[in-house]
Amino acid sequence: MAAKFPDGLVGKLKDFENDRKPLELEWDKATLFLEGNQWMDLRGRQSDHASSQTTGKRTDKLVANRLVNVYRNFMARLALAFPRATVLPASPSSSDVVKSKTSLAALQYWWQRSDFQQTGEKMLADLLCYGTVALHTYYDPGQDRVRCDVVSPYDLYFEKGASSGEESQWVGIRSFHTKADLKKAYPAFKKQITEIGFTDTQAHQNNKIQPVNRVELFEVYWRDGRHAIVMGDTYLFKEDKRV
Repeated sequence: MAAKFPDGLVGKLKDFENDRKPLELEWDKATLFLEGNQWMDLRGRQSDHASSQTTGKRTDKLVANRLVNVYRNFMARLALAFPRATVLPASPSSSDVVKSKTSLAALQYWWQRSDFQQTGEKMLADLLCYGTVALHTYYDPGQDRVRCDVVSPYDLYFEKGASSGEESQWVGIRSFHTKADLKKAYPAFKKQITEIGFTDTQAHQNNKIQPVNRVELFEVYWRDGRHAIVMGDTYLFKEDKRV
């Protein structure tokens, strides 16, 4: 029988990250192109792509960049045709109609309060650039409201070997935090937070560089209802909604 909350979870997340390195290289190149830097040079290329990097340095070869205008055109069109939420009644009865109108009013209130229009534009930008993006919707007790954040594909983790997100038994979301913030949020684990080292993040060539002196955190959701926040070998939060 598998452990309720397995040991070595971060190691499994890192295994997925290592397998994703060639794809991250493609994301780096796509971002550089959209920044107008099409003079890319791949150095140190090996068969496994492990040490491949995009230097972003100009070469003598002329490269025409036709993606920027296409990207901007799609972004402008999608911004104008941004979807809006609606709620339909389950039946023509008066009670169901009232429920649907009330639910729609509540949804529209949350939409405006959370500035979901801006969130959606960021989501579309990542989706057009990388082909992959995620929305993380959760309740924030500090702000006493439901939040919806865009998750970059660089910070999205699945089970190693899964051919799609639907096949994975869990989904992990990476974030970086200062030790002071972690101690404030999880005072029962002050010792573990103090002792853990800062995360040595890899600097990507697309300027996606995390600030120094940060600790890597993973929030993991299992399909069976489990939910946890893990830092290294320490579970800072556990939740089990299995029936």
